[in-house]
Amino acid sequence: TEKNLRPKVHYLAEHVLKVPLNKMGRLLVTCPHMLGYSLEKRIKPRHLVLEKRGMRVGLSRMLAPADVEFRRMVRLHDRKHKERARQQGVLALAVRAHASVQHLPWAHAPFPRPPSLPDEDQQTAGAQVVQAEEEVREEEVE
Repeated sequence: TEKNLRPKVHYLAEHVLKVPLNKMGRLLVTCPHMLGYSLEKRIKPRHLVLEKRGMRVGLSRMLAPADVEFRRMVRLHDRKHKERARQQGVLALAVRAHASVQHLPWAHAPFPRPPSLPDEDQQTAGAQVVQAEEEVREEEVE
């Protein structure tokens, strides 16, 4: 019915695809199955989850997977994001450690910690940097 379809088309156009409503005709012809999903139970919740994480996926990838597969896709993204943040933290610590070994003047300047790097990862990253520096020194001695 029109009461059911109009809000879906409006939400998809305005919030998900960010296109004018008059551009939705071609999409509706090629992907009519997307109107079969519940706006409140599937379209909005999934869109908000993806938007919150900054994930950009196509409509079919957003709507078609079963809940289990959708959650797996989001968890995979979260793990990759966390690992990327951890690697950036390790890299930042390595740069700082190298700079302090080289006695560079900026080595002791305040260095921002990545916001998503928990304290235990910070300590682990610091230990990895110390270990790497020791290995470099050992190689220089040999």
